[in-house]
Amino acid sequence: MENKHINILMLGRAGSGKGTQVKLLEKFLSKKQGVDIVDGGHLLRNLISENKSITTIKVQKTMELGELVPTWLSTTMYINKILSCIHVNKSLIFDGVRRIKQVKLLTEVLNWHERNSLIGIHIHIAEEEVYKRLKSRNRHDDNDEAIKRRMVVFKKEVLPTLKYFEKENRLITINGHNKPEIIFENIKAELKIRKLI
Repeated sequence: MENKHINILMLGRAGSGKGTQVKLLEKFLSKKQGVDIVDGGHLLRNLISENKSITTIKVQKTMELGELVPTWLSTTMYINKILSCIHVNKSLIFDGVRRIKQVKLLTEVLNWHERNSLIGIHIHIAEEEVYKRLKSRNRHDDNDEAIKRRMVVFKKEVLPTLKYFEKENRLITINGHNKPEIIFENIKAELKIRKLI
């Protein structure tokens, strides 16, 4: 039986518009087949809202500082979400997975379930654009110090992941300086070239 699903990992700097593209992809793919979103930020915010344990207090503080939670915690949450929603013809879109360790482990989980390869989609924007966009959002966790930390995290954690996907020939890079609808059309065009949609 031919697998109709695709597995996408959205990558990019904070403020690159990943979230918008995830929603557009979800709407588009849901017309063709089922689709589930595995959103790290959403999973962590849900965890914080559920109870006030020592774990959730530490997670909240870490997020407010613009830092990453431990790999073991986020990876556990991603895998639990996959196990609760995976379906033979359902696509998966990951948002928030940044580290190579996570990507390799999730790839192992997907392979064990006989899923298609994980494709990285990188929404590229320049650093100066990050500051401009994040400051205009007026969110309490978009202060100057947190933004600087996110820049460091991107270089330390995301750039190696991008190189890994590029080496595996599983990376699509999209110019994120365009309007959201143009970015989305460019994503669809790249996915069509690869015969994924």
